[in-house]
Amino acid sequence: MTSVITLQEVLPTSADPRVASENFAAEQLVAIVTMTGRSIAQLARHPDEREIALLPGTILQPVGSVAVDGLAKPVALLAEPGDAPRLPENSTALREAVRAQVANALTLLPVVVHSPGRFTPPQ
Repeated sequence: MTSVITLQEVLPTSADPRVASENFAAEQLVAIVTMTGRSIAQLARHPDEREIALLPGTILQPVGSVAVDGLAKPVALLAEPGDAPRLPENSTALREAVRAQVANALTLLPVVVHSPGRFTPPQ
């Protein structure tokens, strides 16, 4: 991914790397740093999916990638432009946060995939 993306429709995502990748079966994992994404878990049919909705018009910029032991491909990093409280201070902190979250998810048991293809593109 090398160009800026402007979402044209709602993008369903998950705060859980296992859910987002259907237990790491997706071709590649993408971590998105969002300030405007909203958790809709409490409204969702499957709250355990930890769904985050990104709205049309959201701009996402590629900001690199991070290798994680256990994954064949690096995790691609996308971020909304701007600053917000509680975001990693810099790119090093962002990469470490993503690496730690994904590495932890790799140690967990597989999750139930309630809606195949909801968070991953068709293969």
